[in-house]
Amino acid sequence: MAESEIQPRERVVADNGDSRQGSEAALVAVMSQPISMTRKLLIVAPLAVFQISIYWLFNHFPLFPPRELPLTCIDRAAPFWLWTIWGYFALIATAMGLPLLVQHEATFRRLLRGYAIAMGTAWLFFLFMPTHYVRPPLPLDNSWPSMAYRSLLEFDSPECCFPSSHIVVPLLACAALRLDRSLGRWWPLLALTVGICCFSILTTKQHYFWDLLGGTFAAAMGWFLAG
Repeated sequence: MAESEIQPRERVVADNGDSRQGSEAALVAVMSQPISMTRKLLIVAPLAVFQISIYWLFNHFPLFPPRELPLTCIDRAAPFWLWTIWGYFALIATAMGLPLLVQHEATFRRLLRGYAIAMGTAWLFFLFMPTHYVRPPLPLDNSWPSMAYRSLLEFDSPECCFPSSHIVVPLLACAALRLDRSLGRWWPLLALTVGICCFSILTTKQHYFWDLLGGTFAAAMGWFLAG
């Protein structure tokens, strides 16, 4: 075969390789583009207010009669530990705080897409299939956990349990921070802490075990579909 016939093929292969490397470099550049704290706050703060408002409406004015779910052996075995109310509040705080730790624009956008999918799924259940959880009697002592628990129940009625929206955003944020790698070696400690706090929805008798599974599935579905 003549040399003139070989060279164009080699040139095409080289051009394809350069194009592939250029595309990968462009993708890396987009993925590593930073996002400012101001931009994150301007998105996260209104979303938090919107989510709380929507949840309160579904929670206090269900469109259909709420139904109870069957208790599992885990629900029966889970103790009622009032002190774990602090873990419950930590979940609420991390839902607003952890997204602010994401450093890159592409990761933050995926987090927002995952949030829309996961919370949209939860809101559909709240709207069309609301659930009710029978809570234990209110504690009457004046300890800090008891007062915090009573304050929570003044806002949060026992409706709209499945899936647990309290764990959706913290789990999504953990996945985003793992992809973002902004926490480095501290990420496993954060993920373990969030995972432990997720079980506070059972030990405060706010949710069924089904709600924990449903919230975890909604977060995982939202994250993977957003990718």
